[in-house]
Amino acid sequence: MLGDLIRRIVLEFPAKLGSKRQIALKEVLEANSLRDLHIRATDALLNELSYKSPREFAIEAEKVLSLNLLECPSYHSYIEMKATRDVLIHNKGIANDTYASKAESHSRAKSGMKLPVTQVYFLEVYESCIQLIEWLAPKLHRTWYSSEFDAWNKNKSK
Repeated sequence: MLGDLIRRIVLEFPAKLGSKRQIALKEVLEANSLRDLHIRATDALLNELSYKSPREFAIEAEKVLSLNLLECPSYHSYIEMKATRDVLIHNKGIANDTYASKAESHSRAKSGMKLPVTQVYFLEVYESCIQLIEWLAPKLHRTWYSSEFDAWNKNKSK
């Protein structure tokens, strides 16, 4: 979802890519249009962001979104969720110092302990994702006006 937001904003406002971003001549020559070139540059940005930690992602995303994800309490739950995912994928579900460092105060297990992933945890993560969206929507709307958001809000209040 965050990648989709960044994509939509950058495609609408290509200057958000920044003036120092470079693109290979091959990409320029293969592009069918200026829009295609914007898409390629945006894809490159999103690829770079996908390899960043959630904290680094938030810092870089602020340049595009014009809001600080680290101010959202639910984003910190996302950081823990991402750290849990990394432990499950890369460390057989056993918490380690890297997990503790990433999850900080949201850490759910000490290093060397099995990291529990229960149905309750899944539902809490799901709720945190909804809270993140609810936090983002009005803030993004103030900066990046959306008639779709206005229409949704009007329908919601009926």
